Amino acid sequence: MAVEVVAGGRVIFAGAGSPLTEAKAIGLHGAVTEADVDRMEAAFFGRGEPARVVVCPLADPSFVESLGRRGYRIAGFENFLILPLGSDDAETPLTPEIEVRPIGSGELELYARVVASNFVGPGEPPDEALEMTVTMLGAAHASAFLACIDGEPVGGGAVLIHRGVALLAGAATLPPYRNRGVQAALHHARLALARRSGCDLAAQGAEPGSTSQRNAERRGFRIAYTRAILVRDPA
Repeated sequence: MAVEVVAGGRVIFAGAGSPLTEAKAIGLHGAVTEADVDRMEAAFFGRGEPARVVVCPLADPSFVESLGRRGYRIAGFENFLILPLGSDDAETPLTPEIEVRPIGSGELELYARVVASNFVGPGEPPDEALEMTVTMLGAAHASAFLACIDGEPVGGGAVLIHRGVALLAGAATLPPYRNRGVQAALHHARLALARRSGCDLAAQGAEPGSTSQRNAERRGFRIAYTRAILVRDPA
């Protein structure tokens, strides 16, 4: 995985076609120049990839204007949801058949194979997806959990904690085990860790109207804002 800092944001290359290959948080700290956008595009186009940019509504207008002049098109939207946390918040009882536990030593690849399937579709996840997941868990303050039924791993999810904020990410459930409360159990475990760690806010992204969004809203998350995903193909 390669990461380049541009105009206060990050351009991330996590492999060709990876959903994590994108630019984000650009323009949140001030005006963005044409040279900044040139550098951002070079990080994508130099690898033969389309430029995929997640634009926050709080970004400086100069960034959006530059993307418009360059012919970017809207490829989708992502809701960003938040949940204020209190140390004494009540928790919904878990489904007894689902065990959620932190991943153990030597279980990184097992976790990656369970979760990466959510990002690459059916079949065996390619090595790039496994590497992407392992890289994410290598970040500071990242923790991962496996959800198991009858001892069999059926889902997983991660949480990244920084400055009192817990970002829930990378959650997935294997198709045969969906609609059985696995995601609710993973939410429960990760939010409990966030509270124990002194966090006062949890956050996560979700496709508008998706099952992921509905699961989060059942836990009390509410939409803070919606981000646009803009794309431009290499010339």
